[in-house]
Amino acid sequence: MAEIPRPLLRHRVDVEPRLGTSPRGDVYGDPVTVRCLVEERRRQVRADDGAELVAEATLRARLADAAVLGVGARVTLPTGRTTWVLDVRRHDDAALGAWQHCEVMLA
Repeated sequence: MAEIPRPLLRHRVDVEPRLGTSPRGDVYGDPVTVRCLVEERRRQVRADDGAELVAEATLRARLADAAVLGVGARVTLPTGRTTWVLDVRRHDDAALGAWQHCEVMLA
């Protein structure tokens, strides 16, 4: 299984995984720094539940980081802007030799 080469993961983002909700609102875990490639470009995406959403940025990271990059996680981009994960797509080619990664759409 080939991972995205580390030199291509030029950005670092802070990710706070969403743990659930409380009477005061969403509850997040401790921040984790994730190396990734960030592309700030608006595009329309369809979530797993069929809702059409507008993503303001997309990041690509290693599959191992997909666990903290779940839907609802809070992400602080290199620009300082805070956003939330709308959708996560795993790209796993079943050992055919392509780069394995996850594509994360951000609000």
